[in-house]
Amino acid sequence: MKINIFFSFVLLLALNLHAQKLPNDLLEIHYDSENANSIGSANTDIIIAVKFPQELLAPYVGKALTHIKVYISNNPVGSSGVVKIFSAGSYFAPGDAIYSSSPVHVDSNSWNIIPISEFLLIPPSDLWIGFEATSGPSGSHSWAGCDSGPNDPDGQYIYFRGDWFQLTALGASFTYNWNLRAFIDPTTDIKNEILPSISKLEQNFPNPFNPNTTINFSLASGSWVTLKVYNIIGQEISVLFNSRASAGNHSVNFNASSQPSGMYIYKLTATGQDNKIFTSVRKMLLIK
Repeated sequence: MKINIFFSFVLLLALNLHAQKLPNDLLEIHYDSENANSIGSANTDIIIAVKFPQELLAPYVGKALTHIKVYISNNPVGSSGVVKIFSAGSYFAPGDAIYSSSPVHVDSNSWNIIPISEFLLIPPSDLWIGFEATSGPSGSHSWAGCDSGPNDPDGQYIYFRGDWFQLTALGASFTYNWNLRAFIDPTTDIKNEILPSISKLEQNFPNPFNPNTTINFSLASGSWVTLKVYNIIGQEISVLFNSRASAGNHSVNFNASSQPSGMYIYKLTATGQDNKIFTSVRKMLLIK
């Protein structure tokens, strides 16, 4: 299939990057140490992604992923992008998205360090990390930074016009890797934690409460979770959680200072990657 795509490459900067401990003890992981180049696409935005294979992640399974570092080249002022993290998939494409950030401002011709806003653990499998350009003018624009080799298939995936490709599939000259890095917290050590075998919504504590209480829930697998509070006649009064959550135990605080005394209902809905839905409802009592 012929793909009409226009790429421009401009050598920008020579970098000497190695896996290293940062001053805050975060560990930067990647698989190469090359030059930063520029790559852009014509009249469309793209998702770039790298695959961190299981053998590279093996020493860090169960530790927390904290930040993503991406090199951006020649993007227009005011542009933004979204960090996307995917589960293991096939050799040529990632699995389901397990994390998507809000749009973040990115600076041109430099490294951008973007925090992960959820608690995500390194899995015992491949992990795909991507960056999607979400704003910018039409026409040719250079969004992502890549290095000039040696070529590594794990570092050159691109989502373009509805499908995933490796850059080399677009032409023999596209032997480049994306400059995407991952930061983990090596002090996180829950590798031996026994994950819950079933999902469960706990009774809030304290109960009765005034005006704060904590709601705990556990997930047997990573899921999209909503946790909502209703009054006794079924009116929704608060959304406490509406995001993807990893397998494990979670806590959410509910502040009812603006609500009158009475009985309230809280409902958890968790949709797993297999589209199975777990739902649980409990009551709590506010006494002022």
